[in-house]
Amino acid sequence: MGGDPMSVDVSQRDTVVGVGAGKGATTAPVLSIVNRKGGAGKTSAVHNIAGVWGTWGLRVLLVDLDTAFNLTEACGYPEELRASGGAWLSSGALEPWDIPTMPNCALAPSGARLAAGVERMERLAIDRERYLAKLLDPLRHAYDVVLLDTKPDLDLSVTSALAAATHVLAPTLTLPQPIYGVVRSLGLVADLQEGLPHLEVIGFLPIGYNGRGLRPAALGSLVEMAWEYGVMCLPPIPFTEHAGKESQSHVPVALAYRNAPVGQYYRYAAALVGHALGLAVPVDWLDRGRQIQEQMVREVLGDEQPDT
Repeated sequence: MGGDPMSVDVSQRDTVVGVGAGKGATTAPVLSIVNRKGGAGKTSAVHNIAGVWGTWGLRVLLVDLDTAFNLTEACGYPEELRASGGAWLSSGALEPWDIPTMPNCALAPSGARLAAGVERMERLAIDRERYLAKLLDPLRHAYDVVLLDTKPDLDLSVTSALAAATHVLAPTLTLPQPIYGVVRSLGLVADLQEGLPHLEVIGFLPIGYNGRGLRPAALGSLVEMAWEYGVMCLPPIPFTEHAGKESQSHVPVALAYRNAPVGQYYRYAAALVGHALGLAVPVDWLDRGRQIQEQMVREVLGDEQPDT
């Protein structure tokens, strides 16, 4: 489906069937989105998955931990407020901003003050990696799920995001460099898991990099890597020419083009990831997502695929 994204009724809801802990859980899961390669699709994944979850009635908190503030811009955070954007990280006073174009979603914005917050964390004498977790903890009782968008780097904001997380997802373009970023990210996660045994890796989210489609060899590498690590490789998000234009419309492509392949596959991803987090998701999107995922694994691994 095409059309003007700004004309889309983003208040439209999908029928939701509870299949997990879901809405009303005492403490929300925290999903950290990581890839140590820039331009791998982290912000797009956060923006779109959160948008889908919001249409399913889940209360979602998006946290922008990247000083480039691409997520903050995509959500439509007013430009005049960006000079103080990110001040919550140093002040400890986090009052999320409701996102007008994304139902049930709120944003902890980045901006000019975020770097000062990271510097403040670096000066803490003890427990600096757990400062973010302590700051987010009260909000985990007000939302159903918290999504952390990280920067393509290895600084305290990234390690703090992983220390605050209950789960990790690694989006990647099916190109060698972003996949290498996933490998490096998994090494970081493995190191952290020694001190954070609760941290769970959900898996990988492949994203189409251009109109010619996904590179089969690169997609195959992700499927094989997922099997080796015992995690999921989600059905790949198809390329859309509308990706990256959210900073103009502030509407996730998954909502603006909900009946197009990109909208459908983001719903499969949202259902599969949400189920892994224990959220209530529509059973039809979950079942279809599982079918597509299993077919993809069979095509790549053939007789080597694990028993399901």
